[in-house]
Formats: sequence, C-alpha cells, structure tokens
Amino acid sequence: MIQAFLRPSWAVAAALAVSLSFAPAAADDRVPDATIEIDQAQFALLATVKAGGGKLMFDGKTYEFQIGGLGLGGVGIADLKATGKVFNLKNIEDLYGTYFESSMGAAAATEGAAEMWLKNGNGVELVLEADAKGALLTLDTNGMLVGKK
Repeated sequence: MIQAFLRPSWAVAAALAVSLSFAPAAADDRVPDATIEIDQAQFALLATVKAGGGKLMFDGKTYEFQIGGLGLGGVGIADLKATGKVFNLKNIEDLYGTYFESSMGAAAATEGAAEMWLKNGNGVELVLEADAKGALLTLDTNGMLVGKK
C-alpha cells in the first residue's frame, strides 16, 4: 500500500521538476520587444524605499523612466543595476505601472546576482539580470513602480 502511494508522488514530483526546468528556457526562446537598463537604490529601516531610473530601448528610440516603490519592514542599503529583455510591449504607455514578480519565475540570488521576472497590469514582462551591491533584508515582496521621467 505504501508503494502504491509513493509511485504517484514520485511521478508528480518528476513532472513538476521537468516543467519548472523549462520555464526560463521558454522565455529565452521568445523575441523581446525591447531591452531595458535599470539603476535603483534601496534603503530600508522599518520601511523599504526604492528609487532610481532607467532607459528603455524600444522601436528605435530610447526612453528614460523613473522607478519608485515603498514596502514594509527591512534594514540595510543596496544598489541594484540590471539589464534585461521586455516582452509583450506594444506601445510605450504600457511600460508604466506597478510591477510584481511574475508567476513564471522568482528572484534567484547567487552572490549578489539575480534573475528577476516581473510583470505589470498591462501584461508587460521584464526579464532582468541584476547585480546588487550592499546588504538589504526586507520583508516585502519584490515590486516596483515605473513612471514617466
């Protein structure tokens, strides 16, 4: 009876592992609509404040934007620099809005480097390779507000 129970559990675990391993590869196979560069500072002492800006290269033009954000809990200071690809961007106005971690991926930190998958309410996805310097411990989710500069 225990063996009968374990067989389906192993099959589910194997299927989950295979599906998770293909999620990042699927995004890499897509053709991005734009590229992006971000420079963001984060400060935290009871509240987390995020500020910075960046550049979006879209449709042969460069657009500058601001980044902001506010979270709860945390302590420390960090400087984040990121570059990445933008998907599902049909017009520049769709870039602006609040971004949160998308369901396709999560921040996976390794020695200051991370890959982040963010998505806004307009369906625009940012796949970023980020390098953070400093030490920051926060209790909030990864999110940011992108606005016109």
